[in-house]
Amino acid sequence: VLSPAGLVQYEKGNLLLQEFALDNLEKLRHVLGTFVMVNSGQHKHRGYRTVGENSRVGGSDLSRHYQGIAFDITVDEHTLDQVVDAAVTTKLFGGVGKYPRKGFVHVDCRPIVNGITLWTG
Repeated sequence: VLSPAGLVQYEKGNLLLQEFALDNLEKLRHVLGTFVMVNSGQHKHRGYRTVGENSRVGGSDLSRHYQGIAFDITVDEHTLDQVVDAAVTTKLFGGVGKYPRKGFVHVDCRPIVNGITLWTG
């Protein structure tokens, strides 16, 4: 879930992911009824990333990844559309993005003000 820099901070005792965001991800996993993989390793998209990492991968200046409330996920047993539908139905995520060419769904816990923000990248 953590980027290399995030892992260093975690090992120092600094949790850089917000617990409520992890709880929401677990609730989504329960709705889907299977494992949810947070992209990591060779993927430049993942859970937590530092501001510098976010900039290097072309992330938004308002990225929820460095706020510790966003995840880029894949679910082998479901299509991207099914994952998006589940994320929207739970109403736990204020931002949901589908990235078909990259094969993942982005979910983040931004506040839901005027409905859930949906996009395809």
